[in-house]
Amino acid sequence: MNKKPIEYSLKGTTFYVDIDRRELQEKENPENVISFLAMNDKRTHYEMDYDPEEKNLIPSFPNFNDEPPGNLILVPQMKDLDPEGMARKYGKTVGELAGCCDFELMVNASPEEMRIKRGMIPVIDIAGHPFFAEVRLGNLRPKDDFKTNGIDISWVNPEAIHHTIFYHIPSHTEVDLPDNLTSYPDNVVMVILPGPARLDPVGLARSRNENDDRYLKEYPLVMYQKAIVVPLERTYIAEVVKFNLGQLELERRLVKEKKQQQLPKKSRKGLRP
Repeated sequence: MNKKPIEYSLKGTTFYVDIDRRELQEKENPENVISFLAMNDKRTHYEMDYDPEEKNLIPSFPNFNDEPPGNLILVPQMKDLDPEGMARKYGKTVGELAGCCDFELMVNASPEEMRIKRGMIPVIDIAGHPFFAEVRLGNLRPKDDFKTNGIDISWVNPEAIHHTIFYHIPSHTEVDLPDNLTSYPDNVVMVILPGPARLDPVGLARSRNENDDRYLKEYPLVMYQKAIVVPLERTYIAEVVKFNLGQLELERRLVKEKKQQQLPKKSRKGLRP
């Protein structure tokens, strides 16, 4: 007999709790999911900025003003939402769950064991959406999005500290920006990503046919991390937009002056010396 799904309500919308996929799935729209990996894990609960109209989280941006987000909501730990399921999944009793949090349950094994023995792929959160770091394939693959090929990282120096891309949030893709920008494109941010070795040293070793532990001493394995997201207004793009707007204004003035110079001169009336 199948277990009855655990339900949890967010601002009047019912979600199913899926501890195996680590996500909330909207009851009436199963394609709408919220990953626990994309939430801020406070160990006692999760936090996220939630949009009641979209029924999903709002992509996170760095908080430069130290102001709390306007739609912050708290979500219980998975062990509290589905204690029986979590106890069964991690070989505990329900009583034993009281002394630990989701993080401790999920990473009870070392990152190396999770990656090498269990085959789990490291995850990086980009603007609120989890991506699998498929370093061996040279790709960052967005979770549950099969409309895109993901983000190509095959060109990045494997041992680079980080690299920077422009990222379109709705499509989960990297984008190029033209040199003649005069305004900020919608839903595009700058993202700073760790280099491939820092995303998945095991995957890098496998891509080079080396032992799994080849790079682990130099690059400790991290199974979950967040990319740095920067609004375009706080990048060099702001100067590009400012310069291009100045050039446009200069061109308008020159065109206007040229037209005025081409107007026929009015003949002078009256006596001339």
